[in-house]
Amino acid sequence: MYIRMSSATTAPSISYTSRPSSPGATIGVSSIVARALIISTPVNISLRNLSASYIAAFAPKVAIKIAKTDIFFMCLYPSLYYHIKFYHKLRLDSSLIYSYDMVMRNKDTDKKIALVAGALDLPFFTRDALKRAGWDVFIVGLRGFVDMRLNPDMVIRLGGAGRAVRAARRRGIKKIVFVGALGHPNLSDLRPDWWSLMTLLKILKHQRGYDSMAVALNKVLEKQGFEIVAAQDLAPELAFETPGVQTKTKPSATDKKNIERAIDVSHTIGAADIGASVVVDKQVIAVEAAEGTARMLERVVQMRKSKRKSSGVFAKMTKPGQDLRIDIPAIGVDTVNAVAAAHLRGIVVNTKTCFVVNKPAVIARANELGIFILALDE
Repeated sequence: MYIRMSSATTAPSISYTSRPSSPGATIGVSSIVARALIISTPVNISLRNLSASYIAAFAPKVAIKIAKTDIFFMCLYPSLYYHIKFYHKLRLDSSLIYSYDMVMRNKDTDKKIALVAGALDLPFFTRDALKRAGWDVFIVGLRGFVDMRLNPDMVIRLGGAGRAVRAARRRGIKKIVFVGALGHPNLSDLRPDWWSLMTLLKILKHQRGYDSMAVALNKVLEKQGFEIVAAQDLAPELAFETPGVQTKTKPSATDKKNIERAIDVSHTIGAADIGASVVVDKQVIAVEAAEGTARMLERVVQMRKSKRKSSGVFAKMTKPGQDLRIDIPAIGVDTVNAVAAAHLRGIVVNTKTCFVVNKPAVIARANELGIFILALDE
């Protein structure tokens, strides 16, 4: 390979030729790298006037090769690289690297999504539902929580989110969905990298309860070009789509009174950011606090062990102003079993917002136990 330099009155350029005597083999470029392009392209091409969008649309493989070769050439011939750059005052044209970046970001970006997965079965059903809806899912597992049978594309510490952010950018991912439960992490996993530390400081400035932390996180990510979405919005099958009774068992007149009371109480405690779940049997039996829904139902089971006849309802409603992109209300087969063990008659949830883990199994189990499930519009 031969390298010749020309300095005209206009901006200087470098020409690469595979054979000096071969017409049509010369390629004029404003960057210093075109090895792979020479190999793959026998015609004259001026990359100075090629926009990133043109390369991304018509020659993505060429753009990728050029960008990779730029780094390769700098490493292989560092003295020549810096000689050209500084002594001959040739400005490195960053359009080639930008073209490669545009290729990776604009290639089907509308259907790419990062799934940040915690514990339990929720990530499995979310992944499958998103794939059925046509999404290209990149799975980021949280170490210590994610079930490795999910086959995550990468696993990060809770404090190591910076690596995941960089990976998402490289793949042109702009949408992020959070699913799965989180418990008490190891202290070593909380050690923040630089990105996580800066993000945490911004979040703490706005902290006023769990909801505001979620909102602050969303704002930080959105400023960096990401969009946090609710899985139910992308894959409606994850929730009850139509209002009404979803099971064979129907609520009685007494159940309807309990339902009305449960909805009122749920909205009251939700507005105070206390919880979203409540158990009502003529009077309030239990409300969800910091322990979560499962522990609350365990308390109700212990209180009603001696009860022979089932009565009362369990309601898990969306809180006023609840950010469903991070704080996702959910029920599953375990919820149905706990409601039956507590001698309750039924379950009340919202349509389109409450995540139903394995919906067919939930309905089948409720029918088997004689539990009704009522879905209500907000």
